[in-house]
Amino acid sequence: MQDCKSIKTPTAINFKKDLYSAGDLLAESDKQLYQSFVGSFTWAMIVAFAIGELSKFVSKPSRKHLIAAKRVIRYLKFTKDYHLRYFRGRPGETLELYGYCVASWGCQDDGKSVTGYLFKVNSGIVSW
Repeated sequence: MQDCKSIKTPTAINFKKDLYSAGDLLAESDKQLYQSFVGSFTWAMIVAFAIGELSKFVSKPSRKHLIAAKRVIRYLKFTKDYHLRYFRGRPGETLELYGYCVASWGCQDDGKSVTGYLFKVNSGIVSW
């Protein structure tokens, strides 16, 4: 994609409508490419969250806000060469993926969650 044509907007006009009326499923190799793209975009969401929080204070920023904004820049500099890489394991092995869903999203003042669930994803089926 390094030589792809650039474009001015990240989504098309009917973006959501097109997603929910998807056509034929992808072949396995294209499916893995798509999953790789989405995994990479997840990193951008982390940065977007920080930027979204900082943007709430653009009309009346304080010293703390400037320090936090500089931290985002320093994080971007530190992680510029980072990437996620997922391996399937050895042929015949089953991939087990575990996740943790936090009900309160860590919104307490101390950053701790009130409750959550551990779940296992196996063959596309979520087990609680």
